[in-house]
Amino acid sequence: MVPTLLWALNNMAMDDKKLSQLINSKFVVEIPKKDMKKVYDMVEQNLGLSPKQWDAYRHGLAIKESQGGKFTAQPTMNYYLTQGGAGGLYDGRYQLGKDAKADAAKYLGEKNPGHDDKARAAFIDDPVMQEMYLAAYTIKNHQYMSQGNDTYNPKDYLLSNTHKRVGLLGFAHNQGHGAAKKYIVTGNDTTDQFKTKGSAYAGFIDDAATNLNVDWN
Repeated sequence: MVPTLLWALNNMAMDDKKLSQLINSKFVVEIPKKDMKKVYDMVEQNLGLSPKQWDAYRHGLAIKESQGGKFTAQPTMNYYLTQGGAGGLYDGRYQLGKDAKADAAKYLGEKNPGHDDKARAAFIDDPVMQEMYLAAYTIKNHQYMSQGNDTYNPKDYLLSNTHKRVGLLGFAHNQGHGAAKKYIVTGNDTTDQFKTKGSAYAGFIDDAATNLNVDWN
């Protein structure tokens, strides 16, 4: 808990009540505005999404990944501390795995943070890093899905409206960009190890968008 405590001490004034909330991992995490601005600028420049649209995307993913099917725009620290997924190998509010972190670090021009126990503990204790890495990983998936090959024409993705494209990025978040590409080509809605369909992520994002009153136009 020490890294979490240090993060909180650096980003919020502490009193006894907040300290108690921290110890119980139930305090609401407020990402510093300067850090969220970096995230919002990054996704707007690379994905064409407004801050509210990005909020719908990230809060929508979290409904499934760490929040037990519940929506919230005020996540508590316990969601960022989540570890689970297939084999227990996925971390944080958005359940990023080893490859996702490597892709995010590559996009950001950072050293790969690794995925051993120490690296994973540091990652879940750092909500700012999780927000930055989700944005960077999503941008990398967008780049992969914008590249064609012998069996995949990216125009079906690139010419989609924003709402559909965001849903496809949700699919890629769940099962990888390769599976998302196959879904675009074949319409075969594959499932993960927990029998969740890739297309279901569009529904989670829609749920968040409804709660946030987001316009996809």
